[in-house]
This record gives sequence, C-alpha cells and structure tokens, in this order.
Amino acid sequence: MWKVQYKHANAGSSWTNQGTYGSEASAMSVASRIAGQHFATRVVDPNGNVTWSA
Repeated sequence: MWKVQYKHANAGSSWTNQGTYGSEASAMSVASRIAGQHFATRVVDPNGNVTWSA
C-alpha cells in the first residue's frame, strides 16, 4: 500500500497519515492535491521508501 503523509506546520512536526492507496498514481494524485495546504507532503511506497515529496 502507498501512503500519503504530511506535516502540519514545521519540520519538527510529526508525519500525519492522509491515507493509504492501492497504486502510486492514486497516492500521487492525492499528494499533489494537498501539497499546498501543508508544510510538507510525501508519498511512501510499500517498502518504506519516499518516492515523492514537496
């Protein structure tokens, strides 16, 4: 499962899960849509690697 996570206000914040998705495309779509609303946003693959961040 692909995870979309974000930080609310600053680098010291904990990562919060937005949701889990069955494909990278779905996760990327959600992540790109919410990226402007949060301090940081990332997509994590099933192996725990960050594949995209903003």
